[in-house]
Amino acid sequence: VSNIIFQNLEDFLPLLYSNGTRPRSLVISSQVVLQNGLDLISAALQLNPITINFTTSLSQSDSSPRCAFWNFSDPVGSGGWSLGGVTTDSVTTEGNNTFVQCTSTHLTSFAVLVDVAGSPPGGLALQIVSYIGIGISLFCLLLTILFFLSFGKKLFSAVHNFIHLNLAIALFLGYLTFAVGIELATDDKGSCQAVTALLHYFFLASFCWMLCEGIMLYLM
Repeated sequence: VSNIIFQNLEDFLPLLYSNGTRPRSLVISSQVVLQNGLDLISAALQLNPITINFTTSLSQSDSSPRCAFWNFSDPVGSGGWSLGGVTTDSVTTEGNNTFVQCTSTHLTSFAVLVDVAGSPPGGLALQIVSYIGIGISLFCLLLTILFFLSFGKKLFSAVHNFIHLNLAIALFLGYLTFAVGIELATDDKGSCQAVTALLHYFFLASFCWMLCEGIMLYLM
């Protein structure tokens, strides 16, 4: 059995899983250990997995350390990180160091991957400004909708008022979908697709009503 430790190999490997997916904010937090063994040893590891210990430094914004290995047999590109056959047993912190213990049923190239949970610089301020702006827009659009609805049956006698009402409703629903669904759709593929479809529909409807309003202004 041969063991080779690379100090900076992680800088040259892409942050991809072997199935081609790219995790959200995935970084490599430790040295990569390359271990190769005979087929007989690999078969024995199925019954008695090998234990690997990593020592790394994690900041407070890092979370969920996971043991992984580099899957060279992946048909896409030169391979990718995979969690198959590798288990993260324990994560302990002492001072500035974090100790991660892994077990594996094969001898390949191992590393510890962590998710960055912190926000990028200025991200919180941008999020606050965005929600304040969306809140003001929703309030003004709601007042606009109520104003046009107060016309009652007279609304349909003027085509431009009807266009203004539908434009306001489309924008209101689009901003509301963005404010409510943009955070809820980050971890679920189905909800992400639903929010994306609704945003495309409402803002496309807004552009269509803007086109109608421009045609009406031209005809008048």
